This record gives sequence, C-alpha cells and structure tokens, in this order.
Amino acid sequence: MLLFHGSPRSYDDVLLPELGGEALEPFLGHDVALLAGGHTHLQWTRRIGDALYVNPGSVGISYDRFDAEPPDLRPLAEWGLVTVADGTVAAELRQVPYAVEDVQAASKRSGRPYADEWAAQWSA
Repeated sequence: MLLFHGSPRSYDDVLLPELGGEALEPFLGHDVALLAGGHTHLQWTRRIGDALYVNPGSVGISYDRFDAEPPDLRPLAEWGLVTVADGTVAAELRQVPYAVEDVQAASKRSGRPYADEWAAQWSA
C-alpha cells in the first residue's frame, strides 16, 4: 500500500474521479495493490493501473463538489474500510452524520483562532 495526501509525487496534486491521462501519471508505476490519498475531501474509489485508489473523504470538512466556491459543507464524518481477502483488495466507503450545532459549540469553546468564522461554514 502507498499512502499520501495529494499524490505520491506532491502534497498539492489534485486527483478527481473524472480525470485520466497525464493526471494519472503520478499514481502509475508503483508496485502496490492499494493507493490511498485525499486532498480533495471527496469520497470516492476507482482502479488506477493495477491498484485500487481510495479517497476516504473527510471527517471535518466534507463536501460533494471540489469546484464549488465556497464548498457546501456536509455534516458527515467520512471514512473508508479497506479489506484484503483471497488476494483481492476492496474498499467500503462509509459516512457517519454528526450534529453541526455540537461541532460549532465545541469550536467556540476551544479557544481556537477564528472559531466563529470556522463554525459559520455550516448552515445549521
């Protein structure tokens, strides 16, 4: 398995489900069965070469479109469960809803800088 943020080449690379061609080059040529990355906060999976690519999404900043400005945040903790059975790698993408109001209140209590602005990203 090979784990990374944007791609094996760069923290900042962006891979979206619809991309192909040159955009896939950083992901090819690795002798692994599983590629797992993120950066886009989009939950999806597909085959790239001989490997299964998994983007498990995001726990705290989940959205369903990368190009929306600002993104429409969803109150979901996203994650992926990867299994290997009989030499086959598979991934199940999962989501757990959470109460936005609880996250907003915890942020404001935390003392973090810009807590109000951060909490306002979600519409309750």
